[in-house]
Amino acid sequence: MRSRVFSGAGSLCIDAACFRPLWWMAGVFLALSAATRLMLWGCFGVEAHVPALRLPAILSLGALNDIVEALYLFVPLALYLALAPVRWHRSGAGRALLLGGIALMVAGMLFVTVAEYFFFEEFDSRFNLVAVDYLIYPTEVIGDIRSEYPVAPLLTAIAVIARLAQLAAHRSDPAGGAAAARGWADAGDRCGHRTVARRPAVVLAQPRRQ
Repeated sequence: MRSRVFSGAGSLCIDAACFRPLWWMAGVFLALSAATRLMLWGCFGVEAHVPALRLPAILSLGALNDIVEALYLFVPLALYLALAPVRWHRSGAGRALLLGGIALMVAGMLFVTVAEYFFFEEFDSRFNLVAVDYLIYPTEVIGDIRSEYPVAPLLTAIAVIARLAQLAAHRSDPAGGAAAARGWADAGDRCGHRTVARRPAVVLAQPRRQ
């Protein structure tokens, strides 16, 4: 299913290929969320005698919760991919912005995963109202965290993994999916709309030759 919206030279990218970065990031989010649950079970659940037979239910219900979260978590990215002009997606700045955003989002998700581990280790719970108190008193909390946890090595590791994810994203070319650098011209040729994609939305009717 392909739909396009044209406004002169500034075409909007409404195409399944446009949302390839969205599916890529949603997959990373769901995979990290599942990995977090497995990590918490392996590090704390086994000791608390949570049987492995409960893992399928835990992971299934958790996946449903993650899908609901992803529906609103990635709304800004979906709007950006859909509403930004194709010319911007195809530009070097547009691709750099998208790949940089992917690196920041992956780094943020990794940071939350690491924070959840240490939070569970201290409070035997996932994020709750105590985490809100951490946000209310950041100065005191940050000082305590720096003194008790290896912040610098953890942030370095997060940055390295986020960079590797960015390189993997570039290799799989999600930015190219948004820009559809290869697909737009090819799809235009296949669908017979190549001239429409490069001009305003004007339909010229030519009489058939007898």
